[in-house]
Amino acid sequence: MVNFQVEVFARIFTMIGRDMARSGCLTELTVHLRDAFLCSHHLDLDDSTRKKLLHLIELQSGDWQLSPDAITYYSSSHNKVAKELVVPKIVTVQ
Repeated sequence: MVNFQVEVFARIFTMIGRDMARSGCLTELTVHLRDAFLCSHHLDLDDSTRKKLLHLIELQSGDWQLSPDAITYYSSSHNKVAKELVVPKIVTVQ
């Protein structure tokens, strides 16, 4: 059930995260994301869910931009689930 909840959260977060950053309420949420990732073994999260959390943390910390390497990692063919989480119109950092 937790894995499904993280998946739903990830979809919503990728859509509204940038707007949340402008409102200032993203800091506390980012702390919870980090804590969930660090405690993921205790929460019985599977590997794909851990990758989703890491992806969200990287998106937020990179000011909603991913490096070309990160885009490749999260959209690789062996990681189909992460493909869905790449924020539309990502600006790559050169």
